[in-house]
Amino acid sequence: MFVPTNTPPRRFPKSDGGYQGQGSFVQIGEEIIQYESLSLEPPYGFVVKQRGALGTRKAVHNEGESISHLLRSYGYFLFDLDSDLGKKVTQNFCKVANAIDADMVYLDGSERLQGGSRQHWFDNARLHQLYYDCLDNPDTLIQASTYSQYSWHILARHATADNDGFSDVTEYYDTHVVPSFARLRNDLMPIDAGWYYIFNTDVTVSETEYALQRALAHDTSFSLQTNLRYLRTHPDMGRIFDLACAYERIRLTDSLDATLQETLLSQPRAYRLDLASGNSGSARCAIGTADDGSDTATLPQFIPAN
Repeated sequence: MFVPTNTPPRRFPKSDGGYQGQGSFVQIGEEIIQYESLSLEPPYGFVVKQRGALGTRKAVHNEGESISHLLRSYGYFLFDLDSDLGKKVTQNFCKVANAIDADMVYLDGSERLQGGSRQHWFDNARLHQLYYDCLDNPDTLIQASTYSQYSWHILARHATADNDGFSDVTEYYDTHVVPSFARLRNDLMPIDAGWYYIFNTDVTVSETEYALQRALAHDTSFSLQTNLRYLRTHPDMGRIFDLACAYERIRLTDSLDATLQETLLSQPRAYRLDLASGNSGSARCAIGTADDGSDTATLPQFIPAN
């Protein structure tokens, strides 16, 4: 099937692009059409994959009707902030967050608002403000993947990583994550060195500890992401969470010696944490405080890695 146009459709994506693409859906009148490719030479137009897509109906279209691209980001359609969809979507989200008394919200994907066709500082702040305004708890910890000077005050911290697996964690962390720290600190923006995924059993304790140790050395929080399947099946999941808990305890209690911190910064993998030397495993983290609020956990010690 083919939808002809009077001129080459150059402003449309050449293909869907998948997860990282902008999508290949267009709207003519009330019909949505998914195209497979573009014809930029005569005859101009769209090579059609599906007419009447997404529950719409095929229709007859007149010459001169406008064709609009329906922008997607990370596999989802973006709503137009100049319409009422912005409020509708954020309010539906907040209904869930408020119902479960969520204490944290992560506005991931904020870097792709309005498709970059307008100024990011403007649309980024508009969307973040919509989410903030409909949350019942004004102290909700809000984290995002980007911000502007007009949404900076809304965020509690900024995410700096999105690593799918740990096979290249050393290169990824040192090449892609750490270089962003100086810019964020110059903006007085707290840093989260996450997310790191555990969605397969190849994720190792050693690679996890490398990322945790780098986060501690740079004094940043750290986030892990997994699901019930791998919580049940990963053979080292308990140790990974014990390590994550121990490293975060050391950071939050300001228990890292300055000399050791410099060593961890300059010589990654020179030391490892000996969990057996403390009592701050993950099961005990939630209850490791005395009646006066003081920390009762015995923190594990660093030992040479070799």
